[in-house]
Amino acid sequence: MRFPAFFDTNVLYGALLNDFVLELADRGLYRPLWSKDVLFELAKNLVKNGEDPLLVEKRVGTMERYFADAMVSGYDDLVPTMANDEKDRHVLAAAVRGGAEVLVTFNTKDFPPASVEPFDLEIVHPCWTSSTSTARRRSALLSNSSRGTTLRR
Repeated sequence: MRFPAFFDTNVLYGALLNDFVLELADRGLYRPLWSKDVLFELAKNLVKNGEDPLLVEKRVGTMERYFADAMVSGYDDLVPTMANDEKDRHVLAAAVRGGAEVLVTFNTKDFPPASVEPFDLEIVHPCWTSSTSTARRRSALLSNSSRGTTLRR
């Protein structure tokens, strides 16, 4: 059951959550998706908040190499057509272009239902606890999480 899940920068930012969601992807729960814009924003924010630029480059590079099929491109033409919060239109456009079934973000308010409805895309909080249509995915997530996570490559 490898459904495509697009990850917003804020989910990939924290090291523990980043490791957790990527470990679950590595175990085959879903296929992670992101864009160059998301990874650029991730690197910029990590460095801005005091992370060593070389370690940030290594972290992002490892993500790109290990999940080589995660990169979504060719979505720039969709950005102006998105109806969500302006600063996150690139995120929604990339999720749509990548064929994501879910967009995982802490900023669910920036993606109102009307903005994603035309795309059959579900906006979910990283814990996925409030979504009834992801019950099977949550069940798989919880059973996998009991094994622990250690994706530090």
